[in-house]
Amino acid sequence: MKTLFIVLGDSLKALSRLLDEVSSSYEKVVLLVHKGLEREADMLEGARALRDILYYNFKIDMGSQEGIISLADIIVSESGTPSLAIVGRNPDRVLVAVLNVAYLLSDYLEKLYIVSEDSVTEMSLLSWRLTRMKDYEKMVLRALSAKREMKLRELATRLGRSSSYVNKILGRLLELGLVERGSRRGLYRITPLGKIAL
Repeated sequence: MKTLFIVLGDSLKALSRLLDEVSSSYEKVVLLVHKGLEREADMLEGARALRDILYYNFKIDMGSQEGIISLADIIVSESGTPSLAIVGRNPDRVLVAVLNVAYLLSDYLEKLYIVSEDSVTEMSLLSWRLTRMKDYEKMVLRALSAKREMKLRELATRLGRSSSYVNKILGRLLELGLVERGSRRGLYRITPLGKIAL
């Protein structure tokens, strides 16, 4: 069964566009709600009027690691290879979260759609499969997972690499939300998202 998951933001017009252009290709359409959505009841009623949509009584905070992990759990548990659409008046606001989802779930998603009121953009997940974490990035994550927190110099020593080299890798992992700064300056730790990536 072909399934489309939709994370609904703040625009029924954008949702309607998605359903008009894409949803006929899917046998099952599942609506998830972005946490903090204003007028949630009205939006859901309007969404159901557009099409017979299944609804998870589940709010996802696309701006948090916990929200992305929850989304990942739902998608991975679905049989087959589902697709995901991020829908909203300004979906760029959750672009970082979308990129993290694509980064982590490229093997589980068939397609990823970014949907605004003006357009439906399909992201190619093939490019994500070709540019996923390199071995040296996994190496840093594995080293960090061995302890609660670690200093850059200690991490570099463990890996037998220069501090500047490791710091560059940490910068990329920080951007992706796979690593975060620790409880004190100079400390780093792996995030729950980073553990999924491993």
